[in-house]
Amino acid sequence: PPQLAGTPDELLQQAARWVGRTSAPTDLAVATAERWAILSTCWGQPWTKLSGGERQRLLLAIHLAFEAGIYLLDEPTSALDADTARAVEQDLMQRTFIWVTHDEAQAKRVANQRVLLQ
Repeated sequence: PPQLAGTPDELLQQAARWVGRTSAPTDLAVATAERWAILSTCWGQPWTKLSGGERQRLLLAIHLAFEAGIYLLDEPTSALDADTARAVEQDLMQRTFIWVTHDEAQAKRVANQRVLLQ
């Protein structure tokens, strides 16, 4: 996977600038990540010091904080344990998404429509 430079907070601030916002949706991103068992101290840690699951949840929290109309998700819970994956699924199910997964049980839990590609 590509290496991320800096910290999650720096990426959140940069993403705000990329989309032309004067401020980042920090409170929303932090609150989302906290629901997924991410400590607030993780936002200031270098990406290289975070676990794969922490990186995955932080990146997703940053993305969700910008409140897009629809999300394209590729295995958004692949690095997470079952309990954490379920917490993330609960938040994601409040949104509109196209979700790629190899986990049929997960697809049944989160989708109201499914397409099976063979």
